[in-house]
Amino acid sequence: MLGDGGSYLIKGLSLGNLGKFPRRLWGGVVGVCFERRLKAAVKLFPAGGQDGLSLGGKGVISVLSNILPKETHDMVASYLDGDVVKSCEMQLKYFDLVKALFCEVNPIPVKKALNLMGMEVGSLRLPLTEMEDANAKRLEEEMRKAGVIK
Repeated sequence: MLGDGGSYLIKGLSLGNLGKFPRRLWGGVVGVCFERRLKAAVKLFPAGGQDGLSLGGKGVISVLSNILPKETHDMVASYLDGDVVKSCEMQLKYFDLVKALFCEVNPIPVKKALNLMGMEVGSLRLPLTEMEDANAKRLEEEMRKAGVIK
């Protein structure tokens, strides 16, 4: 098993055998399943993000909602209202931003994002460290692309 920013690459992985893995890995496992479906070019995959709403979950716990609360609400509401296409379009629009928010251990990237937005949430406490420069640049670029910052 290889860790990749919260996602786990496991041979033979499927949601059907999720019970074989520790609960602490389930979020990453659902994320990998979602990403695999995207890469397989499933055109109308109902999207719920890392949280797995579209994979049978009943709600979301979302890092994206810290920086885009209305958009996250609208994405989930669209899905729950049966507008899977709209929800999927929104998920795909923010997919690269979500990946950037998980490029380092949480809450490092989301605190960086909030500071970039001018919210001044302060610095990190030990044992956490500031983001690597390359990851901070990636996060800032994805935030610009998504229209979160100018």
